[in-house]
Amino acid sequence: MIYLILHIVLSSCFLVIVRWAQNRKHNIVNVGAVNYITCGIIALFLFLFKPPSTYSEITFILGAINGICYINVFFITIFILPWKGAALTSAVARLAMILPLFAGIVFWGERPTAIQFFGIGLALLSLVLIGQREVGISGKKVPPIIAIIMTIAFLIEGSALIAQEAFKYLGNPNELSVYVLTAFIIAATISFIILVLRRQRPTTPEILIGSALGTVNNIQLIFLLKSLEYLPGFIVFTGASAGSLLITACLAGIFLKERLISVTYTIIVVSIISLILLNL
Repeated sequence: MIYLILHIVLSSCFLVIVRWAQNRKHNIVNVGAVNYITCGIIALFLFLFKPPSTYSEITFILGAINGICYINVFFITIFILPWKGAALTSAVARLAMILPLFAGIVFWGERPTAIQFFGIGLALLSLVLIGQREVGISGKKVPPIIAIIMTIAFLIEGSALIAQEAFKYLGNPNELSVYVLTAFIIAATISFIILVLRRQRPTTPEILIGSALGTVNNIQLIFLLKSLEYLPGFIVFTGASAGSLLITACLAGIFLKERLISVTYTIIVVSIISLILLNL
């Protein structure tokens, strides 16, 4: 359970730090690129510190899928945050856990209860409401294209979670470092190419922020995968989603001073209830 708690705390900080950097007019593309380069470096050191005794093809494949999803969803999220804020953007990412839930039903024979199906319905309702133009940061009219971008982010985030769930069933826990290394080396390589093509050298603050993000990002993934070793996927994904959503919403209000319209708070509560029901 301690792995799950640590994952919840660290993953909650991630979006808040990104939004904080964005509010201070830092080049968020540079910050994101440095983040994944840092992830790759840390993952390499962890791999070299304790290399596994076995290497399987499925671990490389699932890690690669995770890495590609991570880098894509990060840069897509950049466009969502200014309109929807950290709390609602986090809600979309957290509600994506219904996709590995469906994967568990189809591929691994998991059978949700009637209450869990009701939770799925509430989760889908929350996604529809979040996508409405009127729902977001107070005083901003959200462009219609943001709903499409949020849908894409939801699907990509869900694909990353499916890869993590698949590693639990198909991968070898001893190859955890291989999975993490593969995911972040791919993300780091794409990030490095982006920095080279853009020809905009990150500033010192951007390097520091990106490095902090990368450290948080790497460790939270390890804690999530470790949680899946000891707990069922239902508990891990729903617990992480509900907990992170609640903490992110609180941190965004306290540190980012995000002021959402009243209906948005209702949506966040409905999202949390849906995630709790999925765990019953």
